[in-house]
Amino acid sequence: MGRLNVMLKPAADSCNMSCEYCYYSYHDDHAEKNGGQKQSEDKHQEDKWMSAEMLENTVQKSLDFAAAGGFDCNFIFQGGEPALRSLDFYRKAVKFQKNHSIDGAGAVSNFIQTNGLELDEDWADFLASEDFLAGISLDGLPGLHDRYRRSAAGNPTHKRVRENLNMLADRGVEFNILTVINDRTVQQPAQNYRYLRDLGAEYLQFIRYVPEAADFTREKTAPTPEDYGYFLIKLFSLWKEDLERALAGGGEREFTNIRYFENLLLIMMGLSPGPCEMKKSCQAQLVIEADGSVYPCDYYVRDSWRLGSICGDDLEEIMNSPLMKEFLRSSQQLPSQCNNCRWLELCRGGCRYRRSSIKPDNSAGAGYFCSSFRHFFESCGMELRKLASRLERS
Repeated sequence: MGRLNVMLKPAADSCNMSCEYCYYSYHDDHAEKNGGQKQSEDKHQEDKWMSAEMLENTVQKSLDFAAAGGFDCNFIFQGGEPALRSLDFYRKAVKFQKNHSIDGAGAVSNFIQTNGLELDEDWADFLASEDFLAGISLDGLPGLHDRYRRSAAGNPTHKRVRENLNMLADRGVEFNILTVINDRTVQQPAQNYRYLRDLGAEYLQFIRYVPEAADFTREKTAPTPEDYGYFLIKLFSLWKEDLERALAGGGEREFTNIRYFENLLLIMMGLSPGPCEMKKSCQAQLVIEADGSVYPCDYYVRDSWRLGSICGDDLEEIMNSPLMKEFLRSSQQLPSQCNNCRWLELCRGGCRYRRSSIKPDNSAGAGYFCSSFRHFFESCGMELRKLASRLERS
């Protein structure tokens, strides 16, 4: 069964943190389009947040479209910081999903990506009872996390996020941890991996910070391609040791997976990976902004890629529109060095947006971390294949 992914922005781009590497903090066109706030501001435009009427419209049309196509439906609440909205908003979301459910339709799942600051016991109980999967942003050890992830007032946030994460674990909430690899975290793969692994998440997801062509002054916060390549190699060796111990124990040992490595193994086993950047081209999905505008990807919330409105347009027409088809078609175009690369089947060109957001002196158009992945695959490709073969046999 296929899957329809619907990303909603309940609080637009409003946030209670001021992360130095934040995408929204210098993409003014994105923030203004959503009615969101610059990260440096200490208030939020609540009148620009998603209304209950907009929420119900989104839920109903998404479920109708998913049922007609035989799809499961994933609702992904993101931001900004989605937990700035009260729990009442999310209770309504679940209520609308139940009210507009269709007999025989696919499964409905809910995800929330949060910085964790606003969570409390009521939140934890709700997330547990309604089977939400929570993604918690945590850059690891206190000094590493607090270097770039500060509150809107400039204060450290690690202690509070860690306490709230422990609370989620105690209440039985399923959660994953998302960590940004920057110029600091890239230097401590072993210490940070062990710290994050022991927090009890099912998955760890490491997101590399990529320099934006719009703001080279921030490049100092990004890892160098050389450092990132070594980071991947070391991280893989640590993860592989844990995986082999888990396999040797007959699966009885607890094991924290790393999403990227797992998806590489899926590719090698002839299965479909999860992330769109590993699927060779962009996938048809929906990003619903607070005002109801629909876009094909969170990186492409621009007037030129606006597909329509969830209020005034038919969702099937949006999904099959010429603009959506052009978005998907254009993502299949790869630079020549990608097409000629021996590692293309594993790398798959990476994220289309990242290929177009690199330094202008890289005229060929490959991603900023192209050399990092080549180094990693050349060093660890054989071990990856051995692991894939072992898993297939078992």
